[in-house]
Amino acid sequence: MVSPTNTLFVAQSAIRASQAGIHTVGQNISNVNTPGYHRRELRQTTANPRLERGHYVGQGVDIIGAQRIIDSNINERRRTSISGSEAATVRSEVMLRAEGIFGDLEGLGVTQAVDRLFASFDYLAGQPESSLARSQVLQAAEGFSRSVSSRAHDLRLIREDLNGVVNDQVDTVNQILGELASLNGKIRSVNAPPNDLLDRREALLDELSEHIQTKVIFNADETVDVMSEESFPLVMGDRVNALQTSVNALGLVDVLGTDGGGTHVISGRITGGTLGGALQARDVDIANTLADLDQFVFDLANAVNTVHAGGFGLDGVTGRNLFNVSAVVPGAAEALTLDAAVAGNTDAVAAATNLALLPGDNTNALALSDVRTQGVMTGGVEPGEFLANILSDFGDRVYQNNLEMESRGFEVRNLTELKESISGVSLDEEMMTLLRYREAFTAATQVAKTADEMLMSILNIKR
Repeated sequence: MVSPTNTLFVAQSAIRASQAGIHTVGQNISNVNTPGYHRRELRQTTANPRLERGHYVGQGVDIIGAQRIIDSNINERRRTSISGSEAATVRSEVMLRAEGIFGDLEGLGVTQAVDRLFASFDYLAGQPESSLARSQVLQAAEGFSRSVSSRAHDLRLIREDLNGVVNDQVDTVNQILGELASLNGKIRSVNAPPNDLLDRREALLDELSEHIQTKVIFNADETVDVMSEESFPLVMGDRVNALQTSVNALGLVDVLGTDGGGTHVISGRITGGTLGGALQARDVDIANTLADLDQFVFDLANAVNTVHAGGFGLDGVTGRNLFNVSAVVPGAAEALTLDAAVAGNTDAVAAATNLALLPGDNTNALALSDVRTQGVMTGGVEPGEFLANILSDFGDRVYQNNLEMESRGFEVRNLTELKESISGVSLDEEMMTLLRYREAFTAATQVAKTADEMLMSILNIKR
């Protein structure tokens, strides 16, 4: 036989559950515009029944608690897309600057400088005795030197500017890692599901993904371990492996990390986000373009020097270089200048190969012009083809990165909308849920009132 007292307890549990539900709805509504907030739903279960006179009697409802509505897989995919989008954006900004360096504004491009150099050799071949023609060779050679040197200089400055980005990003990443480790400690120390702490952690992981791509491991105790995409440990429980920076021999800022194996350079193990994008732009995009430009200048200048040194100037002197070229490829473009032996000296321009035929011999000038169509570059290709390959490769990088940026941006928008549809607060849905809990609360109070009246009637009978 079920007593009114038991019914009263059942009604009380229903009232408590309805109150908890109304509180959960109120929490959702109050945070409808809070960034990073995940909608809560009240979880409840039937209370364990009690055996009474051979029969199980229900004991109402137990409250499990308010649970965050979240799809961890979607959130992880979204963070990956954010990292890719931020990296592509940084690379795009850097390559846009580099594009301006290689642009043909007012005919000042490298291609035009090369064309003018070989056109001056052609002009010299037509008028080997002309001081004007020789002057044009010196002007064109100096123009070519300035063109490649200034572009190499600008590319180097872009790389050095990215050092500041790397330093700033490392500081920001370390700050976020520290907060994540601190949150891990707080989460581990509480017994009830720390929804607000978990929301804050999710927001930090999203923020971290803007700066670096990570792998996140969710542990059974609700803490997380965070590693770089290339599996370098960053946060393990409440411990942080803070990143460090150091300037290398090239004047570039390396990113260092410390683990069980000691402290070592991990720049190549960092991908995604603003930090990964800056490192990619600096150490791959710009570095490769600058290396290609150095190789182009080194090969072409030495090929021209070889021919020029084999000829005679109007003064009958041979063995003089047209360009002053560095002894090694790295830095060759920025260091290129006219050789001191010919600078300002038109008589030093070697147009002849036969001393006896001066000043009318043009055979060396023709040989200088022929360098344009000879496979004197690394790989056995002609200078024009080598330069075209450099510009084409850079253009492909720009194109592919822009595609990546558009694709990642599209993914971020779609996944953000999907996340909001799952975890976001809908006021219409919350109002419907509120009505349901309010009706349940009203019904539960009526049950409690009825059980109380029954109990009072029984007590009056006994009197």
